[in-house]
Amino acid sequence: MRPDIALGAVTGAAAAPAVGAVACPVMPLLPLLPRLPAPAALAHLLKPVQAGPAAFVFGASALAAGALAMVVAAAVGGAAAEALRLRAAVGRADTAPQAGGLCVLDEERPDAFALPGRPGRVGRIVVTAGMFRALDPHERDVLLGHERAHLDSRHHLFLAVAQLAGWCHPASATVVPQVSFAAERAADETPAAACGDRRPTARAVGKAALAALFLPARTAAGGTTGPVPARVKALLLKAPAHRPHLDGQRRRGAPR
Repeated sequence: MRPDIALGAVTGAAAAPAVGAVACPVMPLLPLLPRLPAPAALAHLLKPVQAGPAAFVFGASALAAGALAMVVAAAVGGAAAEALRLRAAVGRADTAPQAGGLCVLDEERPDAFALPGRPGRVGRIVVTAGMFRALDPHERDVLLGHERAHLDSRHHLFLAVAQLAGWCHPASATVVPQVSFAAERAADETPAAACGDRRPTARAVGKAALAALFLPARTAAGGTTGPVPARVKALLLKAPAHRPHLDGQRRRGAPR
């Protein structure tokens, strides 16, 4: 399966349990709506919800409200932590010289990441001087192409959906690493296609990952059986095949 298609599929798989985790506590709260001022004003337009004895309704609603509050608190807490992390990354990038959407940080530790845009500001690629020094010119082009693919394909939105789902439901949290891996694989294919030879791209991905081992937060990703070796192995295989017959069917079936 092509990585871009896999990215959408695993993101949907992550979102599904989270939607249920939110919807299930909401449903028992519906019988309480007619008791609230705003919905009560429209009571004559709606058929009252017959949910059983009042004691049962209030008991079930209280449990549902507690469960919903826990889900919301987890999501808000996770989102706040992620916002602080993003703010710190923006602060780092703002201190660096910029040209053409590229920021080079004067730091020795090898690091590189794509910083999503926001209203009034386009996305940026942030690379440290240490990472640039660890790579040769061709490998730098691969790195920049990889990070640019993250921005152009808006991979941060897929990751945001998966992270939000993970904060809402434990089952979704187990899928978040797969979403991250699919996003990396999708971004790997862009420089590989531009280069025409997948082996130099695989070498650049592996070399950049080894350089980034100096980052404590990324040590686990640089193991011998983790995501990076899997990415390199995928790049050493043939490119994921497009399906021309399906594309032709879509074109023939498209409205003119």
